[in-house]
Amino acid sequence: MSDIEVIQALESMIAPEAACSLRRQTGSDQGFIQALFVARRWQEVSGAPGWSDAQRRDFLLGQAELQSRHYAQHYPAADFLILVHEQAPIGRLCVHQSESEVRVVDIALLPGYQNQGLGSALLHGVLALADRQHKPCGLSVEQLSPARRLYERLGFRALDGQGFYTQMQRAVTAEAALNTPSLMTAD
Repeated sequence: MSDIEVIQALESMIAPEAACSLRRQTGSDQGFIQALFVARRWQEVSGAPGWSDAQRRDFLLGQAELQSRHYAQHYPAADFLILVHEQAPIGRLCVHQSESEVRVVDIALLPGYQNQGLGSALLHGVLALADRQHKPCGLSVEQLSPARRLYERLGFRALDGQGFYTQMQRAVTAEAALNTPSLMTAD
């Protein structure tokens, strides 16, 4: 599927009351991507002793750059999408489709938009895409991430651990391939 088809398919599955849309990530989104990375990782580095907030921010910006390079190298054909609410970017979804699976490379929301069902809606959309293609859906999650509970509720199972990350996969099922779930379920 092209990124336009992915966007259309995912948008059709997000409930209208969410008032969100998706668009392709562009070079002009770099500042937002960096701010999103800093926002979602700030808590992790806030306890680093002896660091000023400026040092913490610089460290996280460096990590954001490394992540961007990693994604560009390992997932050059992925769909990098921006979630928009009231014309402002509020999150990102990166999906890579290969012959063997649909992979959630990255999913992130600004803190003020978390725990409102948007992440679940996006994941349900990606799962529906994977089911339509009769492919499993995979992702990596940090071992201690609270998101792991959400992934498990959605049917993902741990495959193996690699350092800080666990590979998870949700197999396609006959029932899932026939049904498209309601996407605005509570987290």
